[in-house]
Amino acid sequence: MRSVFVTGTDTGVGKTVVAGGLAGGLASMGYSVGVMKPVATGGILINGEITSSDLLFLQAAIGNTALDEKALSMPYCLKTPAAPAIA
Repeated sequence: MRSVFVTGTDTGVGKTVVAGGLAGGLASMGYSVGVMKPVATGGILINGEITSSDLLFLQAAIGNTALDEKALSMPYCLKTPAAPAIA
């Protein structure tokens, strides 16, 4: 299993967009792709659970919109929007 880790120096620099592009591109070429956002802030409430719009974007990029995989794809999601140093 090969992995790609996308990192950036700050919030709002495009990590999720780049990761979504890479994941979506690989999925469209037939690769089996999984996505993970280990920690998210600024969570939104969906069906009574806090989730991240970033995770929804990443899952949609690979054609997977199942929220039942949230525990594996995003183990920590905080409702308060915060920079990583504060979260």
